[in-house]
Amino acid sequence: MDGCSFDERGHADLHTNPMKKFFDLEFPKGSGNIYRTAPHLMEVAKTVPHEIDMLKLDNVTFYGNGLVKAIVENREPAKPKEANIAYVKPVLISEAYRQVLAKQHSASSVFGSDGYRYVDIVKKLMAATKSVSVLDYGCGKGVLAAKLDFPIWEYDPAIQGKEMASKPADLVLCANVLECVEPEHLDAVLGDLARCVKKVGYFTIGYGSKEYWEPLLAKHFYVGKVTEAKGELTAVIGPKVAVLPKKQDKLVMTDEVVRIDTAQYKGERGLIHPARMTY
Repeated sequence: MDGCSFDERGHADLHTNPMKKFFDLEFPKGSGNIYRTAPHLMEVAKTVPHEIDMLKLDNVTFYGNGLVKAIVENREPAKPKEANIAYVKPVLISEAYRQVLAKQHSASSVFGSDGYRYVDIVKKLMAATKSVSVLDYGCGKGVLAAKLDFPIWEYDPAIQGKEMASKPADLVLCANVLECVEPEHLDAVLGDLARCVKKVGYFTIGYGSKEYWEPLLAKHFYVGKVTEAKGELTAVIGPKVAVLPKKQDKLVMTDEVVRIDTAQYKGERGLIHPARMTY
């Protein structure tokens, strides 16, 4: 394995395809050290340092004065690989405000307990969109989960045990949460909601005008419908993908149920998966 031959002979002559083209190689250049080698021998010799690195061998001893030994001894020290991997977790709530909400939950039996209002809506949306997973984003005391006859995921930064970021779900309910978000973190929260919504989201907002909230929601979602009644806004949304050609398909929101009103997708496909839909 010395990569060279002093008399153009060696163990390689035993191969069925012996090497015939030998040449003189000065290595390193300017050293005056001449090695008699062949193209195939030289190519194999050049790979030895890499193989040593791959095998993670700390101590390797070479004997004699062959080409492989010269290549290994004269190679440049391996440069550490640079890793430019960074993940910045968005700040969704300040610690001070989280503590305020946590105290409010402890002090009031009513605060964060109106999830029962959305049981029927959740069931309708699940059936209409063929959703198999539900996330209650800002779940509070978990009343919605308690009222449903199937398990759902819950997230609330002010509730111990439910403060970890949730994985995405087909249907995301965010009821009376957005109006409680700190203004400086609102865009981050909406971005996190966009991460979580796979098919459809149902948001209610306790205060503010449609003119204020609709552009904010539209920055991250396709907003199917925003209604305002008795001081509360309701928004039915989907993932923001593209702009739907008006003559091709029409997304209709009626009775809190999402339906796709188009002959093109009727039949075996039924409802369109929003991830494949161009809005």
